[in-house]
Amino acid sequence: MKSHRARHLTNLFVVLAVVLLLAGFSAVCKSKKAETAEKAETAAKMEIAETPDKMAGLRTILGEAKEDYPGVQDIEQAGSELTVYYRFIPKDTNTLQEELGEDLAPKIKKLYETDKALDVIRFAVLIPFTEETGGTSFKRNLSFAMTRKVFVETDWTGLLSRDFLKIVQDLKAAE
Repeated sequence: MKSHRARHLTNLFVVLAVVLLLAGFSAVCKSKKAETAEKAETAAKMEIAETPDKMAGLRTILGEAKEDYPGVQDIEQAGSELTVYYRFIPKDTNTLQEELGEDLAPKIKKLYETDKALDVIRFAVLIPFTEETGGTSFKRNLSFAMTRKVFVETDWTGLLSRDFLKIVQDLKAAE
């Protein structure tokens, strides 16, 4: 009879151990799910917070516009699209397209190589004009868009600077 009780007690302890193990496993799973949800929320917040870093990265690659140096004057973001107001100072307005290709093509290539999430980026190119008063102001000369699709399809090693504006999309000259 004692062996029969001992067997029942042993079975009871085994069942209790299994129940406790399952309860512990369930609690761990619930905390992992909560932790995963927390991480996803944090990642979403960081993505929003990284926007200033993204802008700084664009400015680093494209350069900051200075008095006599081409570069970013301003950047606007609307959804996933970026618009870059790029100040450009051509040596000769007759060779503007070729000079712009020499300046911007390698920078745009680097942007897409660096930021894998970048899809559409629009450029508004501002060039200097001499005002009647003798001062210089920058006015929009042309605008265009570049997409990841165009970036992927372009043979960047064979691209000539004079052909740069032939590969962009929505090319518009200022009126």
